[in-house]
Amino acid sequence: MQTAPKSIGRAKTVLVGGDGVHAVITSVVVRATESDGSPRVRFLGPGVFGESAAQYITYVVVPIVDHMLEGLRVPRKSFQISLVNLGATATADIGLRVSGFSADVPAFLALLSAGLAMPLPQDMVATGHVASTDGDIASVRAIPAKLAAALADSTIRRFVYPATAGDGSLPAFSPAVLRQLEDAVVAARDRLRISAVGNVAELVETVFDDEAIVEAGLRAGFFSVSELPSATDAVGRAAAHLATANDARFWLVLERRLLAGEGPSAKRLLHDRTAFQTDHRTYPTAFGRRLLNLVQSLPPNIRRLKSIFPLLSTRDCIALSQFASDADHEDVRLLYDAASGKRTTWVPKTADQGRSTCATADATSAKTLDVVLAEIAPAYLAASIGLPIDAARAGYTLDAVTVDSSEEFNELVAGFYLHLLRHTRSVPASVEVGAVAREALDVLEQAFLPHGGYKAALAEARVGSRGGMRFVLDMMTERTKSEEQVKHVNMVFKSALDALDWEAKVAFMAALLERLGPHLPPEIRSESPEHFAVHLEAIVRAYVQSLESVKALLRAL
Repeated sequence: MQTAPKSIGRAKTVLVGGDGVHAVITSVVVRATESDGSPRVRFLGPGVFGESAAQYITYVVVPIVDHMLEGLRVPRKSFQISLVNLGATATADIGLRVSGFSADVPAFLALLSAGLAMPLPQDMVATGHVASTDGDIASVRAIPAKLAAALADSTIRRFVYPATAGDGSLPAFSPAVLRQLEDAVVAARDRLRISAVGNVAELVETVFDDEAIVEAGLRAGFFSVSELPSATDAVGRAAAHLATANDARFWLVLERRLLAGEGPSAKRLLHDRTAFQTDHRTYPTAFGRRLLNLVQSLPPNIRRLKSIFPLLSTRDCIALSQFASDADHEDVRLLYDAASGKRTTWVPKTADQGRSTCATADATSAKTLDVVLAEIAPAYLAASIGLPIDAARAGYTLDAVTVDSSEEFNELVAGFYLHLLRHTRSVPASVEVGAVAREALDVLEQAFLPHGGYKAALAEARVGSRGGMRFVLDMMTERTKSEEQVKHVNMVFKSALDALDWEAKVAFMAALLERLGPHLPPEIRSESPEHFAVHLEAIVRAYVQSLESVKALLRAL
């Protein structure tokens, strides 16, 4: 899901021009600041918001957001409201201006997003009239035109509009208009996820996912509210939805990220949780046990390949544990074990404990296959290894492109290689200069081997016929990328495949053959996995390379 920056609320909507036909997708943008006594609500961009629309947002929509923030114990904010991406209106000359109430819903979403630093999905557009301070949402006109505009934008995947059932404003619409609306909704469902909402509680539940709520709750402070907001009306229910069950949401989101191999984002979430707890001077009940159990439940291939440890820094563990009670001391020990990765590997089963079922073995093999293929895919290697090395090369500037001596050349080569290592590996504070120089010269020799080796590189550095030292460093960069990627692929195979026994390798091969099944001739599909398992590594490499070739061909067509 694409999200807007968390410091600003940005809600996409569709506005219809004065002709009632032409529509354009735009964004209501709200910047929230601490209230300082100046006018709390300001509209930027003269002429964009009509007076009636601005007053309605100020005196109806903003108070709803204020009431929700109050229920969540979040300080009241001041808001700057504007519209962006209106350039199309000048060329289309459709007289776009917010003069009605269809921007109420996106304004509400952007205000709430900014007030709570809670990101909104940017593949969604919303429209609707907030009909009262109780949070009711009423219908607006020109829904078919707005749906057409959403369908024409390839970045839009979701459309939120007012529910028509039970809407007291419907008598104002003719039967023909209602049929047109229903037909437009049905026709758009093939490409858009369409949601109808009747009040702000349904709107909040529909729009904000668990990840957005958890992250905002930890940072804005409503993750754990001592007294839940009153849920007697839609506004109260919306606030209660954000304040309720956040601990359960946290563990679900953390598990989802770890299972997806998203180590950095999982670590950020854990860091935010510890920061929230230390700010509130509390130790969460059974936190260490729950974290250890979660890590122990992860597939072994993910723990082994994704380098997720340490999940929490020692500093964070110490900061959190200082608020543990005597009853929490054992849990603190489990917290340190989980954070560092200790006690996260199950003891192997003995023979009398029996074997896992075939279904379990198949599932494990399928997961291992997914991880291996993802880790050795050229796209992943380019992003995780190639891009950092390219960035390091781009940041290394030279005063001159030629050198005067071999000593200067060797020193420059060694220094550049150390620069690459600093940006791609963990380099000790005290580096043995001779070892780095020898490794650098070996990389240089291999890079220029087809061109004459070290002597050819030195000659180029002195003459500069092909760019001098820039060309030399570029060649070293490419060689380093290649070597680091080969090391990573070999590590993946050593970790995931070499450790498998024969039965596990056969199960892994069976999972790969099942994946390839529709594309294989009958004589190969009829062979047993055992026939191919002895060549497992070569087959996996060939599969990944061929898959990338197909992708490249499709992109070129």
